[in-house]
Amino acid sequence: DTVADSTTVKLPSADEPRSAVKVYRRGPIFIDRVVFTDGDGNPAPVIRTWDTLRIAVHYHCDGPIPEHTLGIGIERERDMVMIAQFNTVNIAGYETEAYEDAPYRIRAGQRGVFAAVLPNLQMLEGQYLLSLGLCPNIPGVSEFYEYHHRVYRLSVIPASYASAAVFYPNVVWSHEPRQD
Repeated sequence: DTVADSTTVKLPSADEPRSAVKVYRRGPIFIDRVVFTDGDGNPAPVIRTWDTLRIAVHYHCDGPIPEHTLGIGIERERDMVMIAQFNTVNIAGYETEAYEDAPYRIRAGQRGVFAAVLPNLQMLEGQYLLSLGLCPNIPGVSEFYEYHHRVYRLSVIPASYASAAVFYPNVVWSHEPRQD
């Protein structure tokens, strides 16, 4: 299998062979391309730990727009070990509004861009292989309209020191010295 190494991945057209990428689809939402950019909107084939990463999924709908809101699911695998998996389908621990009221849980258009922004990227130095897909926002359901399995490469370079770990957590440090 060939894996795309560029910032933007343009999939083969419907009449071209799809053997180069692992694409699973059932429609009617189809992924046209995926673009990685930094916080300033510049192409980001390489990103630094703690920088902002934006993953934009450009899509189109072939047929009637589904009634369920559109969501995105992203997973990352390295050496066949799952490192992170996150999506818009299930309630995240930090969400305080009602499920339907989240500003990103809206119906698809005939065309659109669904994006995930990872501010202060916590991934440490390494080569990452991402899978992603577009899906209906139905809690507990993991059927994608279109899913790209291990298609997107992302290179992360260190912001300071090298580490063998996979991520550096957001940490709030404190120190209160006393002179008792």
